[in-house]
Amino acid sequence: MGSSSSDELVIEACASTESLSDILGELRKREHSKEFLAGVFERRDKQLFPRDLLVASVRTRRGGLRPAGLIKRSLKFDAKRGCHVCIDFVWVLSEFRRRGVGRRLLMAGLLA
Repeated sequence: MGSSSSDELVIEACASTESLSDILGELRKREHSKEFLAGVFERRDKQLFPRDLLVASVRTRRGGLRPAGLIKRSLKFDAKRGCHVCIDFVWVLSEFRRRGVGRRLLMAGLLA
């Protein structure tokens, strides 16, 4: 998947979770269990990888990108619906909330 961007927000697939330390740190502060965090960051969907994690990043003053939120998706199979994509987790850092980041992540996750 390519990137989706506006003036300040870029949404793209995340092959490595190394750049997500700010998000992981905030989730740890909220006392999510290690099993929950492993399910989001370590147990990745092999069929969607690296498109199972989409990251929304904002441009920094120095021209880099800082992660502001993420969405995790997975493929599910059942007899009625066959194969379909499920949204497993959406998270936006508190300082970037109420700016449409979560909505843009959901739209990108559903369209990709």
